[in-house]
Order: sequence, then structure tokens, then C-alpha cells
Amino acid sequence: MQIDRIQLNAAIDQLIDSKGASEDSRQLIYQFGLSLPPMSRVAGSLQMEKPGDSFTGHTQEHGDVQIQTDQDEVKKLEFGGEPARIGSYKVWREKGRGGKFGIAIGHFWKLDQTTQSETEEAQAWSLTCDKNGPVWFGERGTLTVFDHFGFCLKRHFIVESWGEHPGKRHHAGWALQLTI
Repeated sequence: MQIDRIQLNAAIDQLIDSKGASEDSRQLIYQFGLSLPPMSRVAGSLQMEKPGDSFTGHTQEHGDVQIQTDQDEVKKLEFGGEPARIGSYKVWREKGRGGKFGIAIGHFWKLDQTTQSETEEAQAWSLTCDKNGPVWFGERGTLTVFDHFGFCLKRHFIVESWGEHPGKRHHAGWALQLTI
């Protein structure tokens, strides 16, 4: 089934605005999610940044001068799967338990390592599904469990807004961040 990406982006907007109540949006996102390969339970990215070079010299007019090049070198390694970019969002399929799986949605700009905010989490949502279709929808959140000397452990959760138990908090995995 070929799904138009503009139509899918509009369906994601509608799903988020309706807090999961839009049946048509749920079904369209579910159909698209079935076509995505599931991401690995262990996924992440590493980014190394090396500043540009500099050199010094001596001139008669200005004495010692240091010149810096603006050619920073960035190396990025991603593993575990690649989210699909749909308009303003990144969408990926997460493995679940008991025959269920999640279709996760997040703003692409804030999810990108190079544009992430240090103080603001990227807003994200999840549509949990089974073989029959969508089961529940909610917004994802994060609690910092431990943060010390560049080592940060976070617990993710989803607060159900549409489904059988609105307001219920579902466990959504752990994240480990190491900053060197």
C-alpha cells in the first residue's frame, strides 16, 4: 500500500491534535507503521566533534597572530535502525511485548543530535498497536533517574490519552547517555 507522505504528515498532526481520538488518522498511521522495519531494542547514536585547526604566525604590523579555521570535523555513527522522516516528524516502529508494537512519532528537529536542546526534551508520542489495529495512544515523557559526572540514566513512559485507560502511565524503556 503506497501512502502519500503529505497525507501522512497531516494525519500525524490530526492524531496529535485530537489526542488519539481521530479514527482515520490512527488507521492511516497504523498502515504506514506496518510497513516499517522494527528498530532494535538497543539503538542510539554516537557523535564525535573535533574543532578546526589553528596556526600561529608573526607579522611586523600585528606581532603574533593566531588564525583558526572554521572546518569542524563531525563524525556520527547511528545503530539500531533509522526512523522515517515524514514532513515535520520522524516515525519509527518499536518492538513490544505480547504481540503488540509501538509506532513512535517525534518532531524531527529536536530529535536530531546536532539540534537537540539541552534543557527541553523532544516532544514525542506513541500509538501502540496489535495485529488487529491501534490499541491506545499517548504522549511520551522522560524521568531522569540518575545524572552524575556525564552519566545519565532516564526512564521513558507514555501517558495514555486515547484507549481503554486514559491517564494510565505505561513504561516505555530506558535511555543511557554518556557525555565525555
